[in-house]
Amino acid sequence: GLLSLLIPMKKIAFLIAAAFASLGTAHAQATYTEVQPKQGRFFVGMGFTGGGDDIATVRYTNGDKGDVTFGSLIQMGAGYDYRINDQISFQGSINYNVSSEGADNGSVRFTRVPMELIVYFNVSPQWRLGAGARHVSSAKISSSGVANVGNYKFDSTLGTVVEAEYAMGRNVGVKLRYVAEKY
Repeated sequence: GLLSLLIPMKKIAFLIAAAFASLGTAHAQATYTEVQPKQGRFFVGMGFTGGGDDIATVRYTNGDKGDVTFGSLIQMGAGYDYRINDQISFQGSINYNVSSEGADNGSVRFTRVPMELIVYFNVSPQWRLGAGARHVSSAKISSSGVANVGNYKFDSTLGTVVEAEYAMGRNVGVKLRYVAEKY
């Protein structure tokens, strides 16, 4: 259970979510040379995320603690990846991102729905670099019990994303991303 809650709430309106590391089980086109130019495909993915300003720190009765941040925990999504030629690909996706901590007597959760449009430069059969825009909607903080910090909804926001992707197989890739958002 929860013992106490510390809230290092920084100005939420000036959030910059950073260092979003993602392990993608997604669309990675393991050998881009196998995919013909002007060809696309649908994908689904899931990644582990990290970074962002703190929303709350939850302390458990056993002495452990957990942080809820604006950029941590998990992101799941689906979209379409379209290859223009050997060097250029475009990708559009809709995602769900959640960061939470909780126990039987309370919880804190931050959720949002990011939509991304990214253009990629394929630098080798396994590597590609991308940059693009990210529109985030339905962002909200919800909390309950002894972890209650209040419930907040945020306006939609526009951010940016930069990433490098390494294809480990035809349908599995590892990504390192940086996302910047402001609420």
